[in-house]
Amino acid sequence: MKGSFIFWFLVLGLLAMPLAAQEIYRVVDAQGNVTYTDQKPDEEANPLELPELNVLGDEDAPLPEAETESAGEPSAPLGFRIVSPVDGDVLEHGSVQVEMDSNVAIPPTAQIVLFLNGQPQEAIRTLDITLDQVPPGPYQLRAELQTPGGRRLAETDSIRFQVNDPVEDDSTQ
Repeated sequence: MKGSFIFWFLVLGLLAMPLAAQEIYRVVDAQGNVTYTDQKPDEEANPLELPELNVLGDEDAPLPEAETESAGEPSAPLGFRIVSPVDGDVLEHGSVQVEMDSNVAIPPTAQIVLFLNGQPQEAIRTLDITLDQVPPGPYQLRAELQTPGGRRLAETDSIRFQVNDPVEDDSTQ
């Protein structure tokens, strides 16, 4: 049991290092002791194939259900969602305030990529952003939570909104 804990602690620690792309080797000595190293022990040694570290869990596994505060109500799955704008919003200006929410703690290394009409925007590391100078027209928006390498961990539902031309104030005429 203790060896298993040390093994996983060592593997996770090595994966979290900035040089995680380095090859890792498993070495067993004459007494059966297992050691993990980044030094190739001999010419026949093959590096371990380690999965990409995913601090949010397996993206293909079903999400656990969140607890609800009041008894009798169905529980909702954990998720990542766009809070604002809401689906069907009509905005009267050229900047769009986008706010997102998540039921899980987002690790500081994760990035969020917004897709505006299918086009990826620059990755961000915050749950809110203002998109400036959005021209009038219809839009579809979704967001992906990704690893720094671009692997998708979670995705929001798509929302649609409209940006109209700014309306001039009638009191100035």
